[in-house]
Amino acid sequence: WPDAVVATSADGDSGGPVALLEQERRQLTARGTPRRQADRLAGQRAAKAAVARLTGLSTRGFSVDRLSSGQPVVRDLTGRELDTVVSISHRNGKGWAAATQSGRIGLDVEAVALRPPSFAQTWFAPEEQAATFGDPTAETEVWCAKEAVLKALGLGMALHPREVVITRLGGPRVQVSLVGEAQAVWLAA
Repeated sequence: WPDAVVATSADGDSGGPVALLEQERRQLTARGTPRRQADRLAGQRAAKAAVARLTGLSTRGFSVDRLSSGQPVVRDLTGRELDTVVSISHRNGKGWAAATQSGRIGLDVEAVALRPPSFAQTWFAPEEQAATFGDPTAETEVWCAKEAVLKALGLGMALHPREVVITRLGGPRVQVSLVGEAQAVWLAA
C-alpha cells in the first residue's frame, strides 16, 4: 500500500477516549456485549489515528461513521464525506486500520485457529478447500484475504465469501478471482 497509512489502536491511544467524538462512541456502544463494544472502540481509535496521520487533520476534526452496510465513511464535522477510504479490523480489544486517498483498501486481522471442517465447507470454494486442506494457517490466510477484498469492495459480509476466490497464497500478496455479484461490483467501479 504505497499510498496508505496503517495504524493500530495503540497509535490512537495517545488521545485516549478524547480521540473519539461522542457521536462515534454512542454509535459503537449502542449494541453488543461489552467485549464487542471494546473491540469496535479499539478499531475506531485505530481508524481515527490512520486518517489523522494520512490527512493531517486533528482526530476531533472528522468522524468515521458507518453506512447501513457497515462500511466506514470519513466525514468532516458538517457531515460532508471526505475523499478518504478506511478499512477497520478489531479483535480482543485491539484495533487495526488502513486509510488511503487513492483507490480502495481492505484489511482483516484474525488469529490462527484450528477450525472444524464445516468452516471451510461453508465459506470456501472447492479449490480453496483443496488448497488449505485443514491447515489452520492457510485457512486463516484465505479467510483474511476474502474479508479484506469484501471490505475493499465496500460490501463486507453482505456478499457470500465464496464470491471471492483466493487462487494463490504466499507472501504479502495473494491472487484473487471474483465471481457473481462481487465481480459485478468490481467491474462497475
